[in-house]
Amino acid sequence: MSSDKEYQVANPSYTPLPYNFNGYASFDEFYPFYLGEHSHPKNRRLHLVGTLGALTVQLRVLVSFIPGFLTYFRQIIPPAKLNFLRIRGGRKAQLKIALIGLLQGYLFAWIGHYF
Repeated sequence: MSSDKEYQVANPSYTPLPYNFNGYASFDEFYPFYLGEHSHPKNRRLHLVGTLGALTVQLRVLVSFIPGFLTYFRQIIPPAKLNFLRIRGGRKAQLKIALIGLLQGYLFAWIGHYF
């Protein structure tokens, strides 16, 4: 048998709720507040855009590692054919681009919450 709590929706109307300054004892207490914070459609869209943008940038950085991983297969794929995948500037540039992607994702989320 299943309990009624399994089918109860935390905040079905997405009504913004005040923050509990005493803290939340569980995720079940926090989740209705969380849903209220994300009640505006623009907020959710900006979160989606930021997340997709950040994931795209992170994927690009991961793809730039492929030529380095394939150096063991030089006979099969010549390294010169994979140079277009590299990010110019080496590891520092890869790290910089990865951090920019992360900040981009958070920037869109912050804009969605505060504007």
